[in-house]
Amino acid sequence: MKSAITELYLLNKSNVDKSTIEFTIPDYCPKCHAPFVHNFSKAITTDEKKVEIFMYCNHCSSSFITKYKGFVENPSYASYRNNAFYWASDLEKCEPIYPENKLFSEKIANLSPMFQNIYNQANTAESYSINEIAGMGYRKALEFLVKDFCIHLNPDKKAEIENILLGKCISIYISDEKIKNLATASTWIGNDETHYVRKHIDKDIKDMKQFIHALLYFIEYQLTVEEATTFTTP
Repeated sequence: MKSAITELYLLNKSNVDKSTIEFTIPDYCPKCHAPFVHNFSKAITTDEKKVEIFMYCNHCSSSFITKYKGFVENPSYASYRNNAFYWASDLEKCEPIYPENKLFSEKIANLSPMFQNIYNQANTAESYSINEIAGMGYRKALEFLVKDFCIHLNPDKKAEIENILLGKCISIYISDEKIKNLATASTWIGNDETHYVRKHIDKDIKDMKQFIHALLYFIEYQLTVEEATTFTTP
């Protein structure tokens, strides 16, 4: 990360103390996600635990606030411009948060439109650190993806697939071992996100998303093979 220097205003109950602070700059804009070309104003703090700096992105003309967990005095620059000099390196977060929607391939979007919608709602919850709800959302998105894929493979079993438990659906209607294992692993973690007792304490949302993304790869691979087979079959 790059760093910059600005004035720091320590807001006390009776007065305002002025100092100087060096701080790390975000690598990208939280809204447009472009490499961050910025302007920034003064840094403000009401205590020694947090620092906030107002920033502006020249690329998308949006403003936001960067929050740092704390700051320490830097003795190497103690006499910088005759002011105390501080250093804030621990960038905690940027606000407001602009969740970036995940765009899936056309094949996946056509196979399971609700999957993309639910997945991105879960992603929004996770972006706001609402992780208990996010996990449940990813689990629901997974169910739509897997069941829509099973219905694609077995259109005559649509009614049964819609009403069967997800684990049983995977066991009965998915024969490809890679897809079955990834769907099962994702389901186990997803179930932990919805139940009172967590069975797999060494796995979390991060692992679930990793399995889902791998699952998407193999589902799209199979859909592509089907397309090629149809194209080349007389």
